[in-house]
Amino acid sequence: MGERAARAILDALYQGECHLHVPDLLFYEVGNILICGRARPPISVVEGALDVLIRLPLTVERPTPVSAQRAAKLARKLGLTFHDASYLALAHSLDCELVTADARLKRAARGSRVLLLDTYDRS
Repeated sequence: MGERAARAILDALYQGECHLHVPDLLFYEVGNILICGRARPPISVVEGALDVLIRLPLTVERPTPVSAQRAAKLARKLGLTFHDASYLALAHSLDCELVTADARLKRAARGSRVLLLDTYDRS
């Protein structure tokens, strides 16, 4: 289910129907999952996946003192990692929805505009 939703988001991105803003740490987190996760694909697959990710038309947001402070406060308040809180802080600063596959993040961020990837509906 999540894969279909992810493809729908990519389709919307390429058709100009949405914009995706990501913290720059996304690339490191995805790389870490590919290298250290359960699947552990061959390095050629890791390299290809990272190449595709880096070439996506994403708006990459670098951290600022304000965004780091906001993420730290959210992390403490909600019991999140600084990484997860960084995504939420970015969504708050842009006044937009956060789409995630992380159900724990959605539960922790109650009251925020967080959608689970599996429930994403393009319409």
